[in-house]
Amino acid sequence: MGLPPVPWTKAEQPLFTVSAGETGAPGEVSNATLAGEIAGTARNPNTVSMLGITVSNPPTQGELEQVIAKINELIGSLAR
Repeated sequence: MGLPPVPWTKAEQPLFTVSAGETGAPGEVSNATLAGEIAGTARNPNTVSMLGITVSNPPTQGELEQVIAKINELIGSLAR
């Protein structure tokens, strides 16, 4: 008596599986619920332009200040 055949080979075996989440009541989502969920997400950072500098080796203080300013701009754009 052997083991039953597996539906996939070792190389095809999935790394993980996804199960269905909880099923909520059918119907539309209220504006308040939607707004509450959106409030917990990051903003779109598309407004932050590329840095566009060439950094010397070693970097100068001015170059590092430009990087720090760009990081602060990105953090500010992501905050709600």
